[in-house]
Amino acid sequence: MSNKMGKIFPRKIKQIMNGETPEISLSMFDPNNISTKHNVGDIWDDVHGNKWEQKEGYISKVRKIQVENGDLRCKVCNKLISHKIDKKTYKKRDMCLTCLVKEDTDRKIKGTYLEYEDEVIKKNELAFLVDSSAQIGEYLKNFTGKSEFVTEDGKIEKWNIDDANKIRTFFEDELVSITQRILELQTELK
Repeated sequence: MSNKMGKIFPRKIKQIMNGETPEISLSMFDPNNISTKHNVGDIWDDVHGNKWEQKEGYISKVRKIQVENGDLRCKVCNKLISHKIDKKTYKKRDMCLTCLVKEDTDRKIKGTYLEYEDEVIKKNELAFLVDSSAQIGEYLKNFTGKSEFVTEDGKIEKWNIDDANKIRTFFEDELVSITQRILELQTELK
C-alpha cells in the first residue's frame, strides 16, 4: 500500500499517515532577499505603475492623492482633509467642501456661475464623447458580423448576425456624429 501512496501522496503526508511527525517549514517573504534594496523614504514605481514607499521595516503602497508630507490638505485654506465629503471634493477639485462652497457662492454673487457650470458640463460631455469614440472605434475594428461563444459544457457556438451591415453602418454614422460634436465642443471651450 505504501508504494501506491507514494505515487499519490507527498512524502510528508505519508509520514503523517504512518504516525510520524514530519518537519514542516514555511516559506515566507524575506525583505533581505530582494534584488534591489531601498532606503527608508525611497519612492519608486513597479512594473504595474503602482507607487511604493520604503518605510522602516516594511513597504507601503502610496495613495494616488497623497502629497509629499503624507497629509491631504486643501489648496485654498490648507485644512487637513479628513472627512469623507472633503475627500470626495478634494479628488475632483483639490479643495475642501467649505472652500468649494465659498468659491461657488462667490461665482453666483458675481454672476459667473452659470458660465462656469456650462463650461464644466461641456468638459464632462467632451470627456464622455472622447471615451465613447474610442470604444466605438475599437468595436468597429473588431466587428466581423460573426460571433463565437463557448458554452458551459465546452461547445463552441457560432452565431451569424443577419443585419451585420446595418449594425456597422449604424455605428459608423454614430462615430461621425460623435466626432462632429467633439470638434464643436473643442472650439466652444477655446
